[in-house]
Amino acid sequence: EEILIEITFNLANLGSVEAAEVVQCYVHDCSSTVYRPDQELNAFEKVSLKPNESQRVMFQLNREAFVFWDTGLKKWISEPGDFEIRIGFSSRDIRLQDIIFLQSGVTASSKAQTSYPVQELPLYRLPDSDKDFEAMLDHPIPSPDNAGKEVDHNTLIADLQNTVLGRFLKGQMLATMAANIPEDKREAQGMFAEEVADNTPLRSLVLWSRGILTFPLLDLMIDYFNGNICKLIIMSTWTLVMYVSQKCFGSKQKV
Repeated sequence: EEILIEITFNLANLGSVEAAEVVQCYVHDCSSTVYRPDQELNAFEKVSLKPNESQRVMFQLNREAFVFWDTGLKKWISEPGDFEIRIGFSSRDIRLQDIIFLQSGVTASSKAQTSYPVQELPLYRLPDSDKDFEAMLDHPIPSPDNAGKEVDHNTLIADLQNTVLGRFLKGQMLATMAANIPEDKREAQGMFAEEVADNTPLRSLVLWSRGILTFPLLDLMIDYFNGNICKLIIMSTWTLVMYVSQKCFGSKQKV
């Protein structure tokens, strides 16, 4: 494709050791009628230089460096106007810049110009309450996806806080984590520990308990959460029998 612009500059190593730098070329549309990023990376090159060595670096840009997708015309276009070419070591470390004028191009459609209006957005702030969050959403907070669902191995601890056993399990997790956090840092890391506990699925408690809780016992808890009382009694009896068998007769079956 035809080269529209060729950029050349000297890069020198003024240090006392050999070094490498990734030189980057960005394009900023100064007169765009549609919303575009402040600058877009279009070319880069890694250059290695010995102490006090310099090298001529060249970037070539074709029309692809200036185009964007027009949602109305449904094709890639470029608008005529001023573009600033920026050379730097990162998007926040620009060392050279110059403006060019692109004569040829297409005017963006009205749909593209209004799809992403440029506006000053207020600083993001977390809502203070559910009511504030609903006002921000402009509709009530949806019910949890797990509402009315049966508890299983993948159910999160946070979804069981309306039960005594669920609160007990979370309390045990928080106590275990607190025991491994220095006392002067417990307050600062408290919210993090809460998030970890809330987002832990039941299946992870088997590993968390280091062998105290087994999957058969976890299944009994799940029966309790789901209100399967008859099954809970039967399985509790069976688990007790297997536990006694293991202790008294050396059975290898796990409880």
